[in-house]
Order: sequence, then structure tokens, then C-alpha cells
Amino acid sequence: MLRLQLMRMVDFLDTCRQGAKLREEINKRGMYLMEGSEMFSMRDLRETKSGQLQRFLSGQVRRLAEHIKFKCVTCSARGFVCEICSDDKPIYAFEILKASACQGCKAFFHRECIKQATECPRCRRLRKRHAESKKLISNANSTSGQMF
Repeated sequence: MLRLQLMRMVDFLDTCRQGAKLREEINKRGMYLMEGSEMFSMRDLRETKSGQLQRFLSGQVRRLAEHIKFKCVTCSARGFVCEICSDDKPIYAFEILKASACQGCKAFFHRECIKQATECPRCRRLRKRHAESKKLISNANSTSGQMF
């Protein structure tokens, strides 16, 4: 789960002015730690047994989450507001136990909210907007041949 959280933090760091600096500590250890969850070095395997790898990764997740959520305006602005419950507190893609993505539009919602919802409000809004634009185009095409 820690590696998945790091992978989801990459998007934030890629757009942050401080992103390269924030990645330095992890990159010293291996860029692969943020690029996927299935590659491990021999060192990682040794440290898995002793618990060192988990301590390192959880420390990095904690440090980056603090930056993203509280220290950086650019990063914190990229959080999602749950449109189902309208809670003002943003949720982030890396909050795996708290947030879940809609399979259609990829927006994030509280896990409990999306479970209880009958449909995604963003998908509903996008479908409605798409239908309205098709209707406008259809109306414009049917009246384009008329003279005024």
C-alpha cells in the first residue's frame, strides 16, 4: 500500500516547483520505488524482513503527504472535494483508505460515499452536458439551411 501511495503522489510532485527536491531522498534509494509496486532490489528484500523498508516508505509517504496537503498551495489545490457529501475538506488520490475513484470519470470521492451513491455526480453532469451539446449541434444543423 505504501508503494501505491507513492505512485499516486508522483502526479503532484511532477507539477510542483519543489517536486525534484522532494524526490531526492527517494531517488537516492531508487526511482523505481515511485514508478511501480512490483520491483524490489535485494536491499529492499532484506529490509522487508527487518521492517526497515516499511519504516523508510511510511516516513516518505508521511513527509510527502504533509507537503501536498498542508505546505504547498499548488499541490493542496489539486485535492478533490467529494461531490456526494460536499465535505469541504479535500481528499487526495494517495489517501487509499479514505478515497476511491469513479471508474468512469476518475474523480475521487470518499469510499463510503461512492458505495452509497446510485451514480457518480460528475458522470451524470458530463452526460447531461454531452446530451445538451448534441442537441444544440442537431438544432444548428437542422436550421442551417433556412433563409431569414
